[in-house]
Amino acid sequence: MEVLNSESPTQSKLALENVLGMKGGDGDSSYANNSLCQLKMVQALKPILERSIHENMRLEFNRGGIFRIADFGCGTGRNTLVVADTIVRALQCSLEEREMPEFEVYFTDLPSNDFNLLFRTLPPPQQGFTDTDSNGVCDINPVAPRSYFAAAVCGSHFKRLFPQKSLHFCHSSASLHWISQVPESVQQRRSPRVYVSNDCEEVVGAAYLHQFNTDFTAFLNTRAREIVDGGSMFISLVGRNAGTQLMEEQGILGNIARHLEYAFEELVNEVYT
Repeated sequence: MEVLNSESPTQSKLALENVLGMKGGDGDSSYANNSLCQLKMVQALKPILERSIHENMRLEFNRGGIFRIADFGCGTGRNTLVVADTIVRALQCSLEEREMPEFEVYFTDLPSNDFNLLFRTLPPPQQGFTDTDSNGVCDINPVAPRSYFAAAVCGSHFKRLFPQKSLHFCHSSASLHWISQVPESVQQRRSPRVYVSNDCEEVVGAAYLHQFNTDFTAFLNTRAREIVDGGSMFISLVGRNAGTQLMEEQGILGNIARHLEYAFEELVNEVYT
């Protein structure tokens, strides 16, 4: 994560979509090369995602139909490609006895996302956009070519990004726990605390929880307008146990939070001392 330049102090405080973004490129410090935790999350949930598609996809398509998929908070790197590949191949297997539509994947993220790198690393299109072997058996093993069309859509996923009833399947992984703005009540406090801190004041935690509830509700409401009747959505995000457990007891989230809090505290001390 990096902070982008912003001319407006208010904008930098509240509209995080305009000033924050994952570090682009493919260098040593880039998101593409430092998102192993997110990749492990994708890989662990892959069987659940595939089973969910097989059990819930009931849409019918006429010849020449288009199946539209949106990956919200797509990022860049291997994670992005694994997600798109998994969804399309599971759908192809689920629809193999019906008319096979063409697939279009919309990669959506904030404008700061490195879409140039994403599209440079996309596999080449598969000849004929088909995914069956010579015997007509669906192959779910990843191969180099892709069997979908690709497009980018920039913007916050807490707002409308697509026309009404235009998406058939929506996906979001390790993204929705990033809230749209820092709560105003926290902005007014000179505190380096983050919500997952074990000594975080109750009022601070309540402010972040309220902001998450507001954002998550907005996400669900906007997707409800964009998804066709009978469409599906698969969401996974980072969370924590309720209560006052020490950060060390919160697994990987606690470890990340501890380092973040140390960094925030050091920065705040530089400003106010």
